[in-house]
Amino acid sequence: MHDSERMDTSTPFEPRPGGVDVSFVRGVDRFSTFPDFVKQAHLGSRFAVVQETYVEGCTDMHFEEPLWRALVDFLRNKFPGEAVDVTTELGASVPVDRFLTEWDKTVPSEHEPPPVLTASVNFRPIVCMVTDYWTRVGGPRPYHDSYTYSIYSDSDLGDEVMSALADAACRSRWTLAPEVIPTTSAQASHRPWWKLDRR
Repeated sequence: MHDSERMDTSTPFEPRPGGVDVSFVRGVDRFSTFPDFVKQAHLGSRFAVVQETYVEGCTDMHFEEPLWRALVDFLRNKFPGEAVDVTTELGASVPVDRFLTEWDKTVPSEHEPPPVLTASVNFRPIVCMVTDYWTRVGGPRPYHDSYTYSIYSDSDLGDEVMSALADAACRSRWTLAPEVIPTTSAQASHRPWWKLDRR
């Protein structure tokens, strides 16, 4: 095979219109990830965006980068002028714009969402988006083989998140679930989620 005939691995996979399934979960369940700094900030409301990684025509688990970037834009637009930082796999915290500048210099097919995105006001976290890598462990429904973005805040941001995704520039790539999945723990208790029995 000549070099000119080789597949360009730097070109990201493009799903068909509506090819990426996205569902939503409101509330906390026993499968949620709880970083200590989220607990310490008392961010007791969780709204999760679940991106199915099986996409027709893609041979690997698909990371829908435009969806992740739309969530980044949501946080930047909701908190203009405030600090939005990315925590990398190595544990370093960098401003999201610097992270994206460096990311854009790398091969798109090798991208994976970073672990945490944090919006802070006066150095106090007010929203944290935590990536749950169900791509690595399988997992129960509705998280099975997904990239799940758990958005923690002090009040429910679900309706705002769904509205932002519905209006996003890449909206045609996604099939957004019309219903939000509630969690039983959120319905059964009014206690802060860090005090719930998650056995």
